[in-house]
Amino acid sequence: MKGKTTFYLLLLVVALGAFIALVERRGVSTDERKERAARAFRIQPETVTYLAIEMGEMSIECQKQEGHWFLTAPFRARADAGVIDRLLSHMSGLTSGEIVTEEDRRGRSLTLRDFGLEAPRGQIVYGDEHVRQTVLIGRDALVGNRLYVKEASGTDILTTETNLLSVLPGAVLDLRDHVLVHEQPSSIRRIDISRQDGFLQLTSDTAGRWMIQQPLATRADSQAVADLLSKIARARIADFVANEASDLSPYQLAEPAVTVSLWTDLEDKAVSFKLAESPGPDAAFVFAKREDEDSVMTVPVDLLRRLQVKVDDIRDRALLDRPLYEVDRLDIREDESRLLIEREKDGTWRMLEPLRERAEGDRVETFVMAWMSARISVFHDNPADLAAFGLDHPSRRVSFRFSRSEMRTVTDETGPQTETVTILLGEEDPGSTNLFVMLEDEGTVYTVAPILGDSVRLDASYFRSRTVMSLREEDIRRVTRTIGGEEESVERGADGVFVMQKGYSDQSSLQRLVQIVSKLRAVEFVADNTKDLELFGLDAPRAEITFWLTGESGISRTIYLGAETDDGGAYATLRGQETVFTLSSNTVKSLSRPWTTEKPVADEGVLEQKADRKGTEPFPGFGD
Repeated sequence: MKGKTTFYLLLLVVALGAFIALVERRGVSTDERKERAARAFRIQPETVTYLAIEMGEMSIECQKQEGHWFLTAPFRARADAGVIDRLLSHMSGLTSGEIVTEEDRRGRSLTLRDFGLEAPRGQIVYGDEHVRQTVLIGRDALVGNRLYVKEASGTDILTTETNLLSVLPGAVLDLRDHVLVHEQPSSIRRIDISRQDGFLQLTSDTAGRWMIQQPLATRADSQAVADLLSKIARARIADFVANEASDLSPYQLAEPAVTVSLWTDLEDKAVSFKLAESPGPDAAFVFAKREDEDSVMTVPVDLLRRLQVKVDDIRDRALLDRPLYEVDRLDIREDESRLLIEREKDGTWRMLEPLRERAEGDRVETFVMAWMSARISVFHDNPADLAAFGLDHPSRRVSFRFSRSEMRTVTDETGPQTETVTILLGEEDPGSTNLFVMLEDEGTVYTVAPILGDSVRLDASYFRSRTVMSLREEDIRRVTRTIGGEEESVERGADGVFVMQKGYSDQSSLQRLVQIVSKLRAVEFVADNTKDLELFGLDAPRAEITFWLTGESGISRTIYLGAETDDGGAYATLRGQETVFTLSSNTVKSLSRPWTTEKPVADEGVLEQKADRKGTEPFPGFGD
């Protein structure tokens, strides 16, 4: 019997221990309980959705609705969330000092009147829609800069810091929200501006590009729209002149000068406000009213002036506001002629029409960037006569294909997203060098500054790659040159040193020669498929230079130099081609410089010799 009793007692102890452990784990720690006991108020600011304050004759009631604080008494208006949050945070941090229980008061023959709590000087009510706590504020304690407070539902009186009074509003105005619009500019997707001179509507896509929808459909200047939204977001209310205005006529708001409605990507309902006409040219403020409250306030007149912006001032003046890296095709047409250039996968450009040649990347990209940065100076909307602009039957057009391959998703198998924009070129603006243009899918004519005037014409030679020959330096093993019927030859050894059959080789001149032809650059192309080489002195070339290569048996490259050009260069062509181009004077000097020197030079000094030393002047007729 005794053993059975001991067993049951043991089970009871174990169960009790488990219960205590469970409660301790789910409850708060000892330190947390001490900290809570030290606080004057049981308040968690983030959970509070109701706040009422009575101090003397002032009575204020606030509620948090859909994430925003509103005054609900003595009238409805937006409340300053920052002021309320600071008040609640301050209250949560106040400490509890002396605690006077009901038993203590009876023992000392004290009543609530002795603590200023029979007719408290104020009270604070806070909580949510279900549970609310009322705190009564009594008189100041005799010592310690503290005051007496008491929860209305409790019996204990405690002291807390007197600075509670400093964070309480002294008037309803202290809790008024002075921000006109709280919505962030980045969240706005639509703007409606109704004015006495018409209606302006703008919309934005998810990428942040803005379009004007009314009074006409066209592109908007996204930066100008961003500046406008920033001006609205920074607007502050200067003063509240009427709390519940049923008649708006005295404030010129019955027929406002401007009404603004803003839609965000999160709300179906617009945020709206209206502004009155300025009372005079020197006025600093105008009357305003928010749609969600009956108060009339004043705001700086600068906001009104900014909202009276002309449509043209907010239009996109960039003809093609797109990045260079998105362009992968350039198509220029004039009558039946066509110039087509595409970007290769490696980033280089290649001409496909009228020639299949490498294109000069710098010139292509300079041309593209000129159009991408072209600015519109005048808009000609809905022109009645396109012939007046030379655009009734435009003979010239420039098309750009934009590819957005970086926007492809993993599951997208359709290839890069592309878009082609075509610019129709009209006549020059009379009295200026500006040009009339229009986009093929738009009805507006634009006046733009001339775009690389001499290269807008269809000119394949302008865009053609000026690299006419490209050799690997290490592949060059022998070079022969004939000038005036005399031939000379130089061999390159395995050590990279050039050796002549007669005389001493000038390593500096030969190394420079190899460097030049490794990427031989023309200045300009002057003729294609020409049979009349005599015009350029190439029927009987003044010099012939052949480079023999290793790794490709029998392969060689030959340059012919013809007559001298006006700038000291020379006309030239390559064996097997019928294209004539010009070379610069410096290139001609390097190709014609003597290969021999009067005496041998130490290897370590070969490359340090001066180009103008004795015996290295060019042959007569080349750069003299």
